[in-house]
Amino acid sequence: MMKNVRIHPLIPTLPGLAERNPQKGETAASFTAQAIREDMEHRQEWSEFVARGIASRDEAKRTGIYVAPDAVIGRLGRMLARIKANRTRLTPQVEHAGEFTRQGRDSDRY
Repeated sequence: MMKNVRIHPLIPTLPGLAERNPQKGETAASFTAQAIREDMEHRQEWSEFVARGIASRDEAKRTGIYVAPDAVIGRLGRMLARIKANRTRLTPQVEHAGEFTRQGRDSDRY
C-alpha cells in the first residue's frame, strides 16, 4: 500500500493545463484524483488481462489444445466489423451532451 504523499508536478505546465479547462464543479485536486483513479483502474484491468493470458497459455499447454492463429484473427476481424457497424449507428443527443444512443433494434446489439 502506498503512503499518502503530496504529488509534485513533474511537468511544470501540467497544473496550468488542468486549471485552464476545468469541467463544471471540477477543481485541480479532483482532476488529479480522477486521473489517478483512472490510472489505477487501467493498471488493474491490465493485470487481469495478463493473468487471463497466462492462464490460457497454461491451459493450452496442459490440454494440448491450441487455437490456430488464422481462427483467432478471423474472429477478431468479425468482432471489429460488428463494432464498426454499430458505431456508425451512434448519433449524439444534443440534450444530453456526451451521451449517445443507438439507432436500430435492441435485439441488434453486438
